[in-house]
Amino acid sequence: MDILLERVSREFRREAAREFAPGTSTVNLLTVGDRVRLADPAYSVASVTTLDANNDALTVEYTVDGQDLILKYGGTPLWSGLTVTVTYTRTAAIPTAVVGEVAAIVARHLSVDPLSAQAQSTSLSTSDYGQRFAAWVSSRALLTPEECKLARTYRYPGSAIIIQGP
Repeated sequence: MDILLERVSREFRREAAREFAPGTSTVNLLTVGDRVRLADPAYSVASVTTLDANNDALTVEYTVDGQDLILKYGGTPLWSGLTVTVTYTRTAAIPTAVVGEVAAIVARHLSVDPLSAQAQSTSLSTSDYGQRFAAWVSSRALLTPEECKLARTYRYPGSAIIIQGP
């Protein structure tokens, strides 16, 4: 059951495009203008670095603006297309609705007998009779399309950044 819980949880996080559990993340992001957008709200940013032409690490100055970091080096805004490494910490608790949804998905999977015909295939047929089973019954699909939609509602909305020249 622990393996199934981990698989369902990982798939839910993948569909939601974010982590829910508190912890530290290190990500590489591309700058757009002088900004990068974190997938999760950062409660504490530990460091922002980039590499110079000699592949030496440079510490970048940052200002937190919601989910965005406004980046500068030596008081000058960074340019677009630069890769920066951000280490940050999330401290918010896992939403109760997410815990309940993941538990319901696991319970649904446990309610199907793994030796039954339904768990072995998605369709059965004889010469005169055919039966199709839902894709979620098979172990190949962890989440139903409706569950995928629900997980995607936990994604943070992106924002369009418009770069204007002088």
